[in-house]
Amino acid sequence: MDADLKNFLLSHAIEGIIVTDMEGNILQSNETAQLMLGYRGPDLQGQFVGCIFPPKSVSHLLSNLLYLAGSKGGFDGDIILQDAGGDSIMVRMSAQGWPAKDPSLLLLRFLDWRETQQIMNQLKESSQMASLGTLTRSLSHEILNPVAIIGGHARRLLETMQPRSREEERARQVITAVERLESMIETIRTFLDLPSPSFEKGSVREMLKKSVNRIRKDAEKMGIRVTSEREDRTPRIFMDPILLEKAFSAVLLNALDRMPHGGDLTLGLGYADGHCQVTIEDSGPTVDAWQMEEDLSPVHVIGAHRAHLNLAIAKRIVDEHGGRFNIGSSRSEGLRIMIRLPADRRALAREREM
Repeated sequence: MDADLKNFLLSHAIEGIIVTDMEGNILQSNETAQLMLGYRGPDLQGQFVGCIFPPKSVSHLLSNLLYLAGSKGGFDGDIILQDAGGDSIMVRMSAQGWPAKDPSLLLLRFLDWRETQQIMNQLKESSQMASLGTLTRSLSHEILNPVAIIGGHARRLLETMQPRSREEERARQVITAVERLESMIETIRTFLDLPSPSFEKGSVREMLKKSVNRIRKDAEKMGIRVTSEREDRTPRIFMDPILLEKAFSAVLLNALDRMPHGGDLTLGLGYADGHCQVTIEDSGPTVDAWQMEEDLSPVHVIGAHRAHLNLAIAKRIVDEHGGRFNIGSSRSEGLRIMIRLPADRRALAREREM
């Protein structure tokens, strides 16, 4: 393998990678392993691999691991490592000899157990999404057709009824219910059929401004004051402009739904530590923000009301941008949405929460 390509693969791997000789002397480690274990590259090279294991496990566990990796087809399981400061780290490790037939090197690959769980949760969520998506698309198609027929008949009947009669009132109730169902089905379809992001450099400020302009007239009619609390200078970042505008619009629509009788909508935009941060606060009723954030999983949102669906759409888009979507209580009352987006998502694979 070309040396430059090998170095590129090592530096961009999301796993920690350590290469040793057959005696366990460290020959090479990638940046992820160094960050995870709190070492600089030169500090690990040349050391015995036992330096990354707790002292109590070196005599028995490490020798067994090296034996399995070198002669028994490898090792794969959860194991405890020790960082440079002496703290324990639970990892999922795979160890194997290289090449397989007559190994001269040992390859240790490991991932922080917390990240392993996160990946497993994402895979589980993807599986849930696939199953729910198939079922919901089928149901929405079957439901939408009769709902549309009911709505059409109710509108035609309304034209023949006496104004302010009991029959007219009932017809309007049917039409309102039909419109609510149609809106719900359309929002669910939007959630399920979001495309994968297509990244290019763009302005978060511009996308937020477009989203605000879309809802400004409705906000004014409802007596909602839209203000900007903080707008720091922000760089252009890697993003999908169409999807990001959709995410901001979904959060803003949720805020409008929460304030049908007027209120305050406060926006903030800042930049720090390589991330753009957008905050959207409303003065609607107080909610259990923690529970609301928990309810944004695919299992819950399909049966949720439109507010949850809009937030679920926004969260899914932010997640696919490598960002973070947090729900919290406002300083007084209401809801505070914080969206944190990396300026360069290509660097995410090298970031680790230590």
